[in-house]
Amino acid sequence: LDLNFAAEKKLDSSITYFRSGPASFVDEFGKVVLVGGNAPRFDHDPMTGECKGLLIEETRTNYVRVSTNLESEWVAGSGSFAVDNSVTNPDGSVGAYYHTGAELYHQNIDLSGASTNIITVSLWVKERSGQSGTLDTQIYQQISGSLILLGAFTFNPATATIGTSDANFSDGTVQEYPNGWYRVSAKVTTDSGNFSSTTRYDIQGAEHYVWGMQLEVGEFLTSFIPTRGSTATRGYEAVTLEGT
Repeated sequence: LDLNFAAEKKLDSSITYFRSGPASFVDEFGKVVLVGGNAPRFDHDPMTGECKGLLIEETRTNYVRVSTNLESEWVAGSGSFAVDNSVTNPDGSVGAYYHTGAELYHQNIDLSGASTNIITVSLWVKERSGQSGTLDTQIYQQISGSLILLGAFTFNPATATIGTSDANFSDGTVQEYPNGWYRVSAKVTTDSGNFSSTTRYDIQGAEHYVWGMQLEVGEFLTSFIPTRGSTATRGYEAVTLEGT
């Protein structure tokens, strides 16, 4: 029995596959492809195009309710957002978003049911002409009525450098994608109880392009889960080999 998923990029007829919910994978051109349930995913290195084989992951939820733009659910603290229709996003859509002014934030992210003090936060970032320095991703949580700033992780797309110097941030990752995009992530740990129903995801600093914002419960990054107005869960993947 020789199941070479990387070479074949398809499932043998004796294999059944099941997965509920939206998901994504990277194709041979480095494009992030968004798929629905029951679609097996053959993932690729975004820069070399090399196939990694069949992608199997645990179930995760993206708690950012709008993850592909900065419109609904994102609140202007001391700023707003704009769109550059000359820029292509990692999924091939046209029109890259960026914050303007001091900040944009996604508030009231409900993590109370997860009972966790560890999350992983991620997004894609692309340098915008005329901007320099780091884009900052801050996380707030609220405990007993008090808003607590946990700090931020920073990313400079000009140097592909991530910073996780704040005490509650660690395990920063950077993955290069075509057309100047980078997917960046950091693990966030709170020492003030568990994350709550009013957790907040802030975008501040340099006004670079962003896409694919994600906040998931877990100690490591997983593939992007698209959301368009509510949280979304990528269900568990069941792969079964049948026959004699």
